[in-house]
Amino acid sequence: EGGAGSILRVAGGNLSVNAQKNAVTCHHSVEVNNGVLTLSAQNDALKASPSDSDTESSGNITINGGTVTVSAVGDGISADGLLSIFGGTVVVTTTGEVASSTNDFGGMGGGTPAPPGQPRTESTEEASSKGIKSGSAMKITGGIITVSSTDHAIHCPGETVVKGGNI
Repeated sequence: EGGAGSILRVAGGNLSVNAQKNAVTCHHSVEVNNGVLTLSAQNDALKASPSDSDTESSGNITINGGTVTVSAVGDGISADGLLSIFGGTVVVTTTGEVASSTNDFGGMGGGTPAPPGQPRTESTEEASSKGIKSGSAMKITGGIITVSSTDHAIHCPGETVVKGGNI
């Protein structure tokens, strides 16, 4: 785990991690340009998230190439900031439980659909098992992406741009 302003760059090679918590995490940003990452985690597999006291870091993840295969009980790939996929092969599997939401999306947005006109109930826990998740914005312009998730496959509360790739 990197500290404030830290950047984790993967330029090649093979990285295999089997973790009891998060597999690979960095406060500022993670950039995958090449190589093979195989990550398994009992929480989040690939994560960029500043600590509460970190005012420098953005929590971005960028995948430009390589092969990223993740399996997680929590979120597969999770960026607090911008999550960008421009190329490569990304395979995500999540198996955790899904927290309910008060949003009335019917069958959209994961969780258990509520009857028409009835909001789903709110869970006080922050359980999340999303496949690919951004806290602010997402941009997908390339790559081959496969997601099998018990929660949202792709989740972003902000601007989401998909202009390419095979999802």
